[in-house]
Amino acid sequence: MGKKRSHRKLWMTLTSIFAVFLVVAIIGTMVANYFEPVLNTLLMASTSKIEVDPTAAAVDTEYFKSDYTYDRTGEEQLVADAEALFRQSVEEGAALLKNEGSALPIKSGETKITVFGVAGPNYITGLNSELGKAGYTVDSAVWDYYGGQQVTARTTVGVPMWDESALGGAQGDVALITIGRRAGEGTDCAHPGDGSLNTAVDAANGDYLDMSPGEESMMENVKRLKDEGKFKKIVVVINTSNMVHGDFINDPRFGIDACIWMGQAQETYGTEGLVNILSGKVNPSGRLVDTVYMDNLKNPVMMNYGAIDGDLSGVDQALVDEVKNENYTYNNNPQGDFWEDSVVYQEGIYLGYKYYETRYEDVVMGTPNTGDFRYDEYVAYPFGYGLSYTTFAYSNFQVAEDGDNFVVTLDVTNTGSEPGKHSVLVYLQSPYTDYDRQNGIEKAAVTLVGFTKTGMLDGGASESVTVEVPKWQLRSYDANNAKTYILDAGSYYLTAAGSSHEAVNNILAKKGFGNTDSAGNTDMVYEYQVAALDTEIFSKSYATGNAITNLFECADPNKDAAASQTNSVTWVSRSDWEGTLPAAAQTIRYNDDMVNQARPISYVADPARQAETEMPRFGVANGLTLAAFMDVEYDDPLWDKLLEQMTYEETAKLVMNCWYGSDAVASVGKLRQTDQDTSMGRTNPFTANPDLVGVDFTSGDLRAATFNREIMKGIGLLTGENNLHASTDSAKAIGLYGFSPNIHRSPYSGRNGEYFSEDAYITGIACGLAVQGMQEKGSVCFVKHFFLNDQEDERHGIATWANEQTIRECYLPAFEYTVTLGGGMGFMNSFNRIGMIWPGEHRNSQIVFLEEECGFEGNIVTDMYEADYQDVIDGIQAGTTMWLSTASNEYGYGLLTSEPYRNDPVIVSALVEAAHRMLYGATRSAAMNGLSSNTRLVAVTPWWQTALTALDVTLGVVTIACAAMLVRSIVKGKKNGGEVGKR
Repeated sequence: MGKKRSHRKLWMTLTSIFAVFLVVAIIGTMVANYFEPVLNTLLMASTSKIEVDPTAAAVDTEYFKSDYTYDRTGEEQLVADAEALFRQSVEEGAALLKNEGSALPIKSGETKITVFGVAGPNYITGLNSELGKAGYTVDSAVWDYYGGQQVTARTTVGVPMWDESALGGAQGDVALITIGRRAGEGTDCAHPGDGSLNTAVDAANGDYLDMSPGEESMMENVKRLKDEGKFKKIVVVINTSNMVHGDFINDPRFGIDACIWMGQAQETYGTEGLVNILSGKVNPSGRLVDTVYMDNLKNPVMMNYGAIDGDLSGVDQALVDEVKNENYTYNNNPQGDFWEDSVVYQEGIYLGYKYYETRYEDVVMGTPNTGDFRYDEYVAYPFGYGLSYTTFAYSNFQVAEDGDNFVVTLDVTNTGSEPGKHSVLVYLQSPYTDYDRQNGIEKAAVTLVGFTKTGMLDGGASESVTVEVPKWQLRSYDANNAKTYILDAGSYYLTAAGSSHEAVNNILAKKGFGNTDSAGNTDMVYEYQVAALDTEIFSKSYATGNAITNLFECADPNKDAAASQTNSVTWVSRSDWEGTLPAAAQTIRYNDDMVNQARPISYVADPARQAETEMPRFGVANGLTLAAFMDVEYDDPLWDKLLEQMTYEETAKLVMNCWYGSDAVASVGKLRQTDQDTSMGRTNPFTANPDLVGVDFTSGDLRAATFNREIMKGIGLLTGENNLHASTDSAKAIGLYGFSPNIHRSPYSGRNGEYFSEDAYITGIACGLAVQGMQEKGSVCFVKHFFLNDQEDERHGIATWANEQTIRECYLPAFEYTVTLGGGMGFMNSFNRIGMIWPGEHRNSQIVFLEEECGFEGNIVTDMYEADYQDVIDGIQAGTTMWLSTASNEYGYGLLTSEPYRNDPVIVSALVEAAHRMLYGATRSAAMNGLSSNTRLVAVTPWWQTALTALDVTLGVVTIACAAMLVRSIVKGKKNGGEVGKR
């Protein structure tokens, strides 16, 4: 009996254990299926396979070809070329700011280097080893001391006060001081004032970008060691895209001999580029793409930067609560409640160098109301500044008209002895007229409108360079009277220069002003006269020919129908600097109408509109495949026949299930596409050699600072190559969430490392060329974040306010050029609001501007679908075509597949149009590689789903078997017990 009881206990235990395993496995399978697109992406799992008609003739289906073979030799060369381009970006982008006594390059025989500061070991990857490879000896004790300190992005600099016992004995030839800062997504760098969400831990005055007490102590003591003869020179390397206050560079307390800015280049091959500059193997040729301020906080932007509370005192609290409760109705964890806060771009067009150079010019010209302004008290180094180890001179400057362009030519001569490259920048000044003053139009003293870069010039060698400037660059936006772009009457000036300050001085000299802080060169200035105001010449898009008029009054508190009821904003104007520069943050006063705009869904069904909208058909067997549509124009009616082959659920899933890619759709022959989220380039493992991965690139500002179009486009080409080599037969690596042409409105923005510059032109060209390179390889760059997403603090739903001229001249061109120059087929819209409206549901932004003005034909994906206001019902009607979400999301796919929306012809038609965009985009990309009219796509179950199903079945069978054995043992026990009783 005891033995039988032990058998029963064993089967009972096993049945319980396997039953628990079975329940866990079933729940795990359900959770895994919920996140199916996520797992498919992470596990590179196929959801379809291609079947080829064996009777058909062979067809070359590699429509987008790689320049590298798909074997180890080819892919190793791809990686090597990408690393070389990364290194070249550092070598040609790093800007030499100071070089007293020709401290750089490091002289022969100066071999002992001591690296001070936490940036060396923490941010400049492999600096000690790369210096060692170049033949230098690095003080390991000092290196290890700083490597052991704690740094935290946005808040903690990490440099302790000087420790004489650990550092006082340092000596060598070169004291290399490294200064670095890091930020990132989510929040901005800590700065003083109520607008900052972060608090500085060890920075001076709560300012993460000021020199910390520890850094000042370090620099003072290194200067003391130099004075004692322990070092010959002090060289500073600034490694950040969040530029620190620049007043320390020329502070005599620190005795700095040379200074280099290098953005962010956190790879050893990037560090090799820096060491090549330090050693003189490479001559630096980068130029600043941001103004280096003496004091970042004196920038007028900083009065209106960060999390600035709105004034809701005039709003019924019951309404506020109602709207907030509604937020939760459409997302159980909404992140859009920051609509209560606002940021006003009160500086208008006077951003970065456009403020400092314009106010400086007005001081020189004696313009009234300019106030007490000394340029050198505000600007440490101007936009476009950058030294070389040699010198260059310009001559034979000429400008000719060629149809719709100005053609600028000049000769560049290397007047020194060291070989080097040189960037030529072309700036424009437009007249500031009485018409402008009367109609609220602002004009900057100079604006960058073109650039080029020479090849390598030996000492004494010259090169003739050419820069084309489209005449439409002369346009200015008149938001108040003509409500379109205008050409003012008066004198326009084009000048070739290095920095923005040099450009202004050239133009001032041409205009006869001699009281400048340095002499201008009148030989480098061309004057162009316009006789009369013309409000028609630029009133149509240069890209599409469509009429241009105001689109963004919803973002102007003085013009928006709701906001203007309770607000009046004074924009900065050069007509009255003293009277318009902000002295405090602009507080937006909310009213009921504004609060109502914060509701998640604004769509209200219109029976008349529904009646006139034809309901699309679904599930029709027309026998078409996507492969036949590669040459079919977007508006061809044949697309309707293809689209109606999908079921309604397939269509909704295609649009809503865009979690880092998009689904395969067997009914139309679409392969799965995968996307990656990074602004630096795509880094998936290569399919043939998974141990090799694509290279991502430097920070955007460093790439822009090269002013080298070949580098800018090359980054896109190699990113596209990475995608081709990361693709499989059934899943095509196509999309990149980035590159990112938002603007460096402030040095404190968390994502400045992803963005390019304070200037929209260089941002748009650098980003546009990268997009162009990707497009040529069949990839899609989802340029992000569209738009006015220039800070991270309270980015989810913060109301962003700016006037139309500012939006059109300082922010939108950065995105515009990615389409008109780059041929871009993708955007990602942003979390913030334009006024009170999410960009993803703002038709004027996404349809009228992008499509009708710029000629955009691609897709717009949401940022991570994690906020209630990113709703699909409004978004699909305004040009958003993809949701970074999963089909299991009840607020997206669930909403579309439920009543009343699935039976609303207005919503269903917009959904089908979004699917149309997605399929059209696929046909213009490498997603078509491998497909033809001879192929058929067959849906397959991903391997992990098969494995989980097998596991569930196996556990189920084992559990049932154990349960059967348990029952058998119980029955047998009872039977045996009965027999014993009979005896």
